[in-house]
Amino acid sequence: MSESSTYTVISTGQLQKDFGLEDVKNNFAKLFKTTPEKASSYVGVQKILKKDLELAKAKALKSRLEQIGMVVALKEHKSEVKNDGMTLSIEEKHPVKEDTTMTCPKCNLRQQKADQCAGCGVYVQKLLAPSASDSVIGSSTIINAPQDSKKDDPQSSAIQSVTTNVSAKQDKALNAKGVAAAAVVAIIGALLWKYITVWFGYEFAIIAIGIGAAVGIVAVMFESQGVATGVICAIFTLLSIFGGKYMAMSHFQETWAQDITAAIEGEEDIYREYYQQDLKAAEAFGDGIEDKKELVAFLSEHGYSEYYDVENISDAEIADFNEYVVPHLKRITDTNPSFEEWLEGSFQENVEAMSTTSLMFLDFGILGIVFLFLGIGTAFKMGIGEG
Repeated sequence: MSESSTYTVISTGQLQKDFGLEDVKNNFAKLFKTTPEKASSYVGVQKILKKDLELAKAKALKSRLEQIGMVVALKEHKSEVKNDGMTLSIEEKHPVKEDTTMTCPKCNLRQQKADQCAGCGVYVQKLLAPSASDSVIGSSTIINAPQDSKKDDPQSSAIQSVTTNVSAKQDKALNAKGVAAAAVVAIIGALLWKYITVWFGYEFAIIAIGIGAAVGIVAVMFESQGVATGVICAIFTLLSIFGGKYMAMSHFQETWAQDITAAIEGEEDIYREYYQQDLKAAEAFGDGIEDKKELVAFLSEHGYSEYYDVENISDAEIADFNEYVVPHLKRITDTNPSFEEWLEGSFQENVEAMSTTSLMFLDFGILGIVFLFLGIGTAFKMGIGEG
C-alpha cells in the first residue's frame, strides 16, 4: 500500500447550456443502459456518482458526462489503498467521513476549508456553484432540479406566444351583434355604390375595397371575429357590390327610353314612316295568320324581310317573331296609339325586355372583377381579425 490520491465524481445538478432536462435524462439512460426513470435520480440533482477513481479515469468519466449535458465536478481524496479493480459504473456509495480540508478546483492547492482559496484567491463556491461545498454530498442529498433550459428558449417563447394568440382569436367567436352591424354597413355600401355611380355616370370599382374594409371593421368593433365572421363579411360585401350595381343599372335602364326619344328629335319623319308601317301591320295581323305561307307573305309585305329570311324562314325565326313582334302588334291594335305614344312605348318595351341582371353582369370588366375579389378578400381578412 502507498498513499495516493483518488477522486470522487459529483453531479452538481446543473445542466450544460442548450441542453434540456429530459434530453439529458435520455442521454444518461442510453450511456449507462438504464431507464429514464432511474436516470432521474442522477440527472438534475446534486449527487455523488462515482468514488475512488484515478485521476485519468475520473477525468474520462467527467468528460463523457459533460458531453451528454451534465455539469460535473471532481473531488480529490488522499487514500492509502489504491483500488484498481473498480469497474466503470454508477452505483450508490456510503458517504465518506467529513473532511476539514479542500483542494482548490483552479490551482489544486490542498488547504483548510475556506470560501476563498489561499493560493489563487478564487471564490470556490462561485467556481463550482452548489458542488463546491467541501462537505461530502451523500447519496440521498437532493437539491431542487434546475428549470428546463427550453423555457428560456426564444423559439419556445415564440411558440407559446402564437398559441396564446390563437386561443385569444378562438375566444372572440361569432357574435350576432357584430353580424347585424356588418349587414347594415353592407346595405349602406350598396346605396353609396348606386348613388355615386348615378351621380358621376361612371362606376368607381375601387369602392369595392372600401365596402369590404368597412364591413369587416364594423364586425370586429362589435366583437365578432374569427373565420366564420370573415366568411360572413365576405358574403355581405359580395351582395353589397352586386346590389349597388343592380340598383345603378336599373336606374339607367329607366332613363334609356327617354334618352333615346330625345336623341331622335329632328328625325320624326323617318320614324313616322315606321309608325304607319306598324299600324298597317297590326291591322293586317288582326285578321290572323293561319300557316307558314301566310306568315312569309306577311313579313315580306310589311317590311320585316330585313330582319327575317322570309324565303327560308326557320322555326327559330318563327318563335322569335311570336315572342317579340306579335305582342307589339296586339298592343297597337288594342290601344291605337298616337305617334308620340308609339314612339315612347316602342322604345320603352325594348328597354323593359332587357334583363337588368344580364346587363349588370355584362357591365363587369376585367378591372371590375379584380376589385370585386379585392373587396371580398379585404372583408374576409378584416373579419378574422388580421386587418
